[in-house]
Amino acid sequence: MAFWQNFPATTSPRNANNLSRAERYLTATAGSNGDYYVNIDGAVGLATGDMVHISFPSATTATSNAKLSVDNGTNYKNIKNLIGTQLLANYIQSRNLDLIYNGTDFILLLQNDLLNDGWTKVYETWTYASATTITVPSGAASRYRKGDKIKLTQTTVKYFSIVAVADTLLTVTGGIDYTVANATITSPYYSHAESPIGFPLYFNFTPTVTATAGTITTASASARFNVIGGEIFMSGTTTLTNKGTGTGDLKNTLPVAVGLSSVGAGRENAATAFTIQCLAEGSNVVHSKYDGTTALNNGWLIIYSIHYKY
Repeated sequence: MAFWQNFPATTSPRNANNLSRAERYLTATAGSNGDYYVNIDGAVGLATGDMVHISFPSATTATSNAKLSVDNGTNYKNIKNLIGTQLLANYIQSRNLDLIYNGTDFILLLQNDLLNDGWTKVYETWTYASATTITVPSGAASRYRKGDKIKLTQTTVKYFSIVAVADTLLTVTGGIDYTVANATITSPYYSHAESPIGFPLYFNFTPTVTATAGTITTASASARFNVIGGEIFMSGTTTLTNKGTGTGDLKNTLPVAVGLSSVGAGRENAATAFTIQCLAEGSNVVHSKYDGTTALNNGWLIIYSIHYKY
């Protein structure tokens, strides 16, 4: 294996066996379409496992594939990340990188502007699909999972939890705090960590209040939740001012549909201090009095908490 980097007094790099720690990254020259080139030593050439210690200039906004030539622009190899995703040229700007040649492509190993903040930069293009879905390159299930956190920029920074992963589609939730806009997505990041820097402790949510049958005249509700792995932890309040023609059970919608029914508990906190049963099933949490009778009563204020698998 050869390790290529710059010698301080010359622009011609050489095998690093005789180089000191003080020697700099080899500086690449930017081409016109996402390509970069250097000349390490055409006589030696690349071998599988060779590393290149290189600095990329801030010189392109090209969205074509990033590639590097080590023979002064004669032959180019694509630059990919550790999981084999092709990097775009505009992601490689003002960065000192360690690349390893795998016999076909250059693989990005280290990047000196990565922060130890729990976030991993995404070197691929994300696009709007809906207010709760994002289109990503194929193979998403090998990179992301339910419960992962993401952040992205659409004029401002937005945060979401991933609640479903398909081959080219991420389904996300940010409660009422964040939605995906029909606009360009830039600076995407993901995190497998429970609490990466900047990620909110919870999302806010406004449940819809309904009855099993009939129509409730006046009610209000608020809730907050967070996503941990494959579970939702939620707490909220529901105020029933006038039940109208509502009969049966009192229901609140949930931020994410239930995968496995679960029970929680609450308290009527305005008129009776009764214990409240809470059942998460389908797309709702269903409230009833401790003895299973209806919680559809005028003037009641229910405070509750529940967690469930989605």
